[in-house]
Amino acid sequence: MRFPFIALFAVMPQLVLAAPRIVCHTEYDGAAQKVSFDAVETPYTVAPRPIYDDFQLRVILRDMPADLAGVRIQVFWNRQNEPVMIQEARYPWPPRPVGQRYGFTGLQRIYEPYRDGELSYWCEVTKEGAR
Repeated sequence: MRFPFIALFAVMPQLVLAAPRIVCHTEYDGAAQKVSFDAVETPYTVAPRPIYDDFQLRVILRDMPADLAGVRIQVFWNRQNEPVMIQEARYPWPPRPVGQRYGFTGLQRIYEPYRDGELSYWCEVTKEGAR
């Protein structure tokens, strides 16, 4: 009876130390890609990540201090190698799931105006280091 109780204490520090992370699931032109973003102290250090050739995704996750906590998602379209923001969304921290299937953002669809390509994505919260 003591062993399960001791095993719980061995696992508990890993769960407490697990940092929040946002994982976004993207699809463009039939190809799927996952992009992860860790919590940051300041939004100025987060660079957009390329999503295929036509888009960039920037997710700013601040989990503290409480008055600045939140999630900001920005999508950029690469217009002649100069990114143009075409979508921005803000969510409270911790975000509330919209449903069981598409995380806290729901399924988002964005169209780039030049070739009429469609980027779809949805994001969820995970814990770094948690299993």
